[in-house]
Amino acid sequence: MRWLACTRSMGLSAVVATLSSLFDLGRILPFDGHNCNRRQCYDIIAPGVDMIDKDLTPARRQYLAFKKKYPNAILFFRMGDFYETFDDDARLVSRELEIVLTSREMGKAGRVPLAGIPHHAAEGYIARLISKGYKVAICEQIGPVPATGIVERDIVRVVTPGTVVEPGLLSERRNNYLAAVVMDGDHAGLAYADVSTGEFAATEMSGGDVLLAVGQELARLQPAECLIAEADGQPSVADFARLPSFSTHVTTYESWHFSAEVAQRALLEHFQVATLDGFGLHGLPVAMRAAGALLQYVQETQPAALAQLAQLTTYTLSSFMVLDAATRRNLELTQSTRGGSLKGSLLGVLDLTRTAMGGRLLRRWLGQPLVDLPRLLERQEAVAALYADTQTRLSLLPLLAKVADLERLVARIGQHIATPRDLIGLKNSLAIVPEIVAISSKQKAESDERRTAGSKQQVAVDELWDSLGKSEDAVSPDPAFQMAEPASPLPHPALHIPDPDTRHPLPATLDPCLDVVSLIEQAIVPDPPATLSEGGVIRPGFSAELDALHNSSRHAREWIAGLERLERERTGIKSLKVGYNKVFGYYIEVSNANLPQVPQNYIRKQTLVGAERFITPELKEYESLVLNAQERMAELESALFRQVCDQIAGQAERILKTASALAHLDVYAALAEVAVRQNYVRPVLTTDDVIHIIGGRHPVVETTLTDEPFV
Repeated sequence: MRWLACTRSMGLSAVVATLSSLFDLGRILPFDGHNCNRRQCYDIIAPGVDMIDKDLTPARRQYLAFKKKYPNAILFFRMGDFYETFDDDARLVSRELEIVLTSREMGKAGRVPLAGIPHHAAEGYIARLISKGYKVAICEQIGPVPATGIVERDIVRVVTPGTVVEPGLLSERRNNYLAAVVMDGDHAGLAYADVSTGEFAATEMSGGDVLLAVGQELARLQPAECLIAEADGQPSVADFARLPSFSTHVTTYESWHFSAEVAQRALLEHFQVATLDGFGLHGLPVAMRAAGALLQYVQETQPAALAQLAQLTTYTLSSFMVLDAATRRNLELTQSTRGGSLKGSLLGVLDLTRTAMGGRLLRRWLGQPLVDLPRLLERQEAVAALYADTQTRLSLLPLLAKVADLERLVARIGQHIATPRDLIGLKNSLAIVPEIVAISSKQKAESDERRTAGSKQQVAVDELWDSLGKSEDAVSPDPAFQMAEPASPLPHPALHIPDPDTRHPLPATLDPCLDVVSLIEQAIVPDPPATLSEGGVIRPGFSAELDALHNSSRHAREWIAGLERLERERTGIKSLKVGYNKVFGYYIEVSNANLPQVPQNYIRKQTLVGAERFITPELKEYESLVLNAQERMAELESALFRQVCDQIAGQAERILKTASALAHLDVYAALAEVAVRQNYVRPVLTTDDVIHIIGGRHPVVETTLTDEPFV
């Protein structure tokens, strides 16, 4: 914020007085004096971040050090099974999340405000804070808890409205974009990315009212967060707030991130290239600055998501129909004007996609109508082929319905927030790809005779499958990626789907990633628990050390399980019980009435109202075997799971290409299916200034008024 620079030269009392006038219970009012809404990103300043004192507890010193690094975020500080917040963060979290505000002793400084949430329920609480415009820095315990001293911690990610990847914080069928805007005279650069899917694009625009053009593009994207440069000559938060239908979180970002030199260096280092010309950025210096600043922001907030942004595409607005916010609203492309629901919109009629990826792609197509005739014809040809080939279309649809959201699965795996079931979902989805390829093989074989007969319709279908089957740049597995080889080759070359979203279409291949499938099958049990902490995730046979620990633990448990029967026989105490609790461990429980029969080798452990609990040297020994094995198994499973995730993340680019191909196939099949159901016909497209419609019907109205067609 601009006013923050002024506070550095002020005394502490003046700063406190200034903050008192600006804060509304922890929320900073907009620096430009305008009354912005709650959807703006606000900054939180923790008091006393410079008061790191040797008289404070080690945990307090550690917390303040992290808070000093991330003053503009609410710091979730992991302590055992809870995320704790302190000071003003605690007061704010208590108010916004409606949880109890308490306090904690933190050395000679006394007690400090504290509010905590269980770590397993954090996603829901974070979602509520993000929806109100806050940023949340997640500080995790990254090492084992030592016997003495402070546990090692680090900030693993900063969750902001535009950088979330958790499923509970995202809408399945719409992108969650982070945008960046920078101005240079009458030129503007705009970049956007979805770190949950890997989409990354940039454009440059110019003209007399370039900010309005930016607003129109933002109206299309509807980003969750927009970065703007904190500098003179750049649009302010208030300028964006005045744009029509603008309701995006705006984050001011230091202006040096948008400088040409810094932005270019960030892009070159990220993509490991010597020049950016291959990305279409030649002659687009302002677009490059926006893209570079966005990349730096992701690196600061979600560094693990950088691998997801493997490609950068550039586009020009001239290839698409420019629609302002009012036109988008009145056309009801993606939501109706009556309640903003999907029902009653064009998307609601057309969206028969089976995958989340296809649903997002169709939404993008409707929000960015093409005016490029060759690319429009490509889409028409693909839809027409599947429209004509009923058998193939009806075979594809149920298979596509089984495919999980590969784009977002890869993002979660790369950021180490995936669950064991996420990996199984990835494996099961990739395992469907050979079935989809097999459909093309079967269709091609069955069509040979029909092609010979000269069926024009069949020729069109076969030409589509021929184009889908040819791939000149199929991605080969990385030789360094140590996975099992596929058991057998695919029955057909990798299925190729032309990508109509690029000016020069690059083939995206349906690579089944069988090495990834094989790794997951070897490493993860078929039906794993919901979380890694529950244990039993790694498949027997994957790790010899883990198998040995399981055997040792099982042997010790079997001995303990048989101990109750043996001790009852040895002592004659029929009511003797062997039990366990987390506080006292394993024990032998004897009622007071039977205490005279207790053997001499029993060692008293706990006294109850009606009984005594004992241990024996042998029981203590086996208890240690069990507990030590459990602890080591948990550590080893966590390490193995992370290694598997790292190996999969190394193949992210291959999986994302497959995901893109499946999304396109899903959209083509869905549009073909809706055309069949609604009896749509293929229009003849022309560049002439003429429109000729015979028997036209309104697609949305006729689905609402089902009794008779609406012309």
